[in-house]
Amino acid sequence: MSEQIIHYEDYELNAVRTTTGRTITETDFVVHAGHTGDFFPHHMDAEFAKTLLGGQRIAHGTMVFAVGVGLTATLIKPVAFSYGYDRLRFVRPVHMGDTHARDDLYEGRRSEAIGYGPRRRALRNSEPAQ
Repeated sequence: MSEQIIHYEDYELNAVRTTTGRTITETDFVVHAGHTGDFFPHHMDAEFAKTLLGGQRIAHGTMVFAVGVGLTATLIKPVAFSYGYDRLRFVRPVHMGDTHARDDLYEGRRSEAIGYGPRRRALRNSEPAQ
């Protein structure tokens, strides 16, 4: 793993960083449920999930978020920052067998009002489960 020192103001406007893909597995569901205590049937019960729109188990939103964060853990950034978690949204379900990659888009520059500019992160499904 390499290290890079890059400050927010050094990012190029509209630069995009895309990660490699990662397939969500049943092990991910089970381990995450064990870590969080969230064993709701939407995530863990295949028979119950057949009654849901989409007909299959849905990944925990917090697991999808954690996977998205982990996909960018390929570079050590000693001056890294986290911003925007207060606007976290889960707009589509994630299922076992889905393969995701993460895209980071740096949309703006430093703002005098808040001290940093907008950054959009998207975890996209690159291979939907069949």
